[in-house]
Amino acid sequence: MNQPMTPQEFDDTQTGNPVKVYTKANLSMVTVSILDPFGQKESRVVIGKPRTEETAVKLWTTRELVFFERQNRVLILSGDIVEWKTYQEKKEEPGIEGSSDEELIVVLKAKFMSLKNLLGKTQSVPFLRRLLTLAREQEVSEKYIEAIENKLAELELTSE
Repeated sequence: MNQPMTPQEFDDTQTGNPVKVYTKANLSMVTVSILDPFGQKESRVVIGKPRTEETAVKLWTTRELVFFERQNRVLILSGDIVEWKTYQEKKEEPGIEGSSDEELIVVLKAKFMSLKNLLGKTQSVPFLRRLLTLAREQEVSEKYIEAIENKLAELELTSE
């Protein structure tokens, strides 16, 4: 049990999907034992709301899974905690900063409020510089360029 986490196991915790995910089935709080993957020691965790991202017990390695199922056998058999078979990691949607030049040109040629909406969503100085360059290349209205420059100046002032 005192074996350190392998590099592959660590990589799986960062990018992969868990081996199994458990959650509680009732509304009362439940305390479960888990194997701390870094210290390889037993830890106790209180599970609050059922089937929420924050309270799901994610088991990343078979070592953690075996430990969890052995230590919490009574809770599993009684149905207090159950495997969450429909669990899926929330994927981060790419932000506006990941838009292609073609998508940004469409916004630059759209109504001014579309651009204002886009500017309200971003806090990235490099993205705004890219957008400003595109706006100048596309020879859009001076009003659009001025709005981008103002947002850029605002962000640069707050970052200093």
